[in-house]
Amino acid sequence: MRNILYILLPVMLILSSCSGYRSISENRAERQAVRKAVVKDAVEQQRMVLSINRFHPLKGSPVEMRPDNNFVIIDGDKIRMSLGYMGRSHSIRPISAINMSGRILSREIGVYKNGGYDMSIEASQDNERFRIHLIISGSGQVDLSIINTRIDMARYSGRLKNTSS
Repeated sequence: MRNILYILLPVMLILSSCSGYRSISENRAERQAVRKAVVKDAVEQQRMVLSINRFHPLKGSPVEMRPDNNFVIIDGDKIRMSLGYMGRSHSIRPISAINMSGRILSREIGVYKNGGYDMSIEASQDNERFRIHLIISGSGQVDLSIINTRIDMARYSGRLKNTSS
């Protein structure tokens, strides 16, 4: 009788822990599906807020940034960028930030198999033109490259903010 109890007790413990693991993996899959739906909705509606937390200079290691102060907002045909910049400037005055509020002239959107998106945007503010390349993963991670005639190519990374409105 004791032998059966010694065998049955560990088997019951193992079975109960496995059922908890299954519910955790189901919750993870549910969260991933919700994230992909949020990303898809933001890209389709062209309404997104990108919170940038890292600058990747051409030479050197990545620089951590404050996401509250470094952002890109896309609202239909309008774009607003406020990003720190470290690098060469090809103008008379040195450039330490990219502050731009303008219009989107053209945009191309490609879709990846895993639920991510590849966007190429051309935007302008007055006579200044910017080429912006965004790679948005299905989980909301963003890689951003900006090309302008007055600066070297600037690379950033961050997250798509969850903006449900």
